[in-house]
Amino acid sequence: MSNIRVLHILHSMNAGGIESFLMNVYRRIDRQNVQFDFLLNSSHKGFFDDEIRSLGGRIFCIKHPYYPILNHGYNKELYNFFVRHPEYKIVHCHRNATSVHALRQAQKAGVPVRIAHSHMTNTRFTWRTFVYNWNKRFIKNYATHLFACSQSAGEWLFGKSGVQDSRFRVVNNGIDISRFTFNPDTRNDIRSALNISDNFLIGHVGRFTAPKNHSFILDIFCQVKHLEPTAKLVLVGDGPLRKKMIQKCHRLGISDAVIFTGVQRNAEDYYQAMDVFLMPSLYEGLGIVAIEAQAMGLPVICSPAIPKDAKISDRIAFLDLKDSAVSWAKAIVAQKGTARSPSDNTCIKNNGFAIADVASSLADFYLRQWSTYTSDT
Repeated sequence: MSNIRVLHILHSMNAGGIESFLMNVYRRIDRQNVQFDFLLNSSHKGFFDDEIRSLGGRIFCIKHPYYPILNHGYNKELYNFFVRHPEYKIVHCHRNATSVHALRQAQKAGVPVRIAHSHMTNTRFTWRTFVYNWNKRFIKNYATHLFACSQSAGEWLFGKSGVQDSRFRVVNNGIDISRFTFNPDTRNDIRSALNISDNFLIGHVGRFTAPKNHSFILDIFCQVKHLEPTAKLVLVGDGPLRKKMIQKCHRLGISDAVIFTGVQRNAEDYYQAMDVFLMPSLYEGLGIVAIEAQAMGLPVICSPAIPKDAKISDRIAFLDLKDSAVSWAKAIVAQKGTARSPSDNTCIKNNGFAIADVASSLADFYLRQWSTYTSDT
């Protein structure tokens, strides 16, 4: 079979959850049959751009306007792009509610397979909320297939009727099992590099954006320090709110105990060093890092915003965001001294989160759609 090219549409290829998921699939998919290209809204170089090109992928950019009133020009550029690139018979959109623009123009240009993929369960209430809600009403009109990282993410974008639609399917955010196996030697190496000896280490992996609730993480950790003075916190990732969180550490007087690592290509190694994984997100499409942490045998303390799909073991506990930082701190410190659970890769595979299986399933889907299209034409 000839190599087919699937166009993925999203904001950028920085080190976020959606981007990491796509790269996990891209590395594992049979690129002799299926190749990925990317249409982005940001012209800034992304974290994964070089790797994409090394794997044979192409990157294009059409900037999305900040104000919806300017969407006419954006839509025109999208339409012209699809006309200029008739090789794309499959477009896979990851921009949640704003995917409606690309889907509509792809339909108009005659692209036969148009996938809307939901990676969210909520958004902050701003003036954009009205735009999102308006856009969501039309997604199903332009998409031929409806994907979501969880049932709740599907309901958020497509509605309850959407997840009952024959076009709907959950595509799990798979992980590479081989990278998430507990290794005591790696744990010691990372803890040494972080200058952690016998300290009780709480950790989080995620972009510094509002949904991840880093501000509350710091409030919780401040209370943890009262209960366990030697505790430390490691925050892996980067993002627009990182500077504000550093400033907040200074105000709280916990700067010496909080480690900001920035983006790490070997983020999985940092799970090894942790004793508890903390995730009080305001909303998540799935919360793949919670699954990664469980795969590493870590106890996970998270908010109910993490969909139940992410519970693949009894190592995860859900606390209400209305509970005080003190309550969260007590739940965290209660894990001190608990023996690190051995990694259980079986629960990853049995729950459908093995990346090899996810990549294989997606490749089969793309190839079936391509075969259907070519046989019809």
